[in-house]
This record gives sequence, structure tokens and C-alpha cells, in this order.
Amino acid sequence: SSMGVKESSMGVKESSMGVKESSMGVKESSMGVKESSIAILNGLWKIF
Repeated sequence: SSMGVKESSMGVKESSMGVKESSMGVKESSMGVKESSIAILNGLWKIF
């Protein structure tokens, strides 16, 4: 049964790592959206 406990704790660690990585991905994608919108605004500013 101690083996099961170790395995379950490993699974919890891995899932928390996955959550951290996915939140990092969300942050990076939102940063990319901000940068692209800024670039679009700059482009429109140059057009007008």
C-alpha cells in the first residue's frame, strides 16, 4: 500500500507541474496577443 501512496503523490506532483506549465502557456499567449495588438495599432497609426 505504501507503493500506491508513493505513486499517487508522484501523480499529484506531475499534475501540479502540468498546471504550472499550462498557466505559463496562458501567460505567454496573452503576452503574444498584447504584442500583436500593439503591432497592429502601430501599423494602423502609420497608415493614418
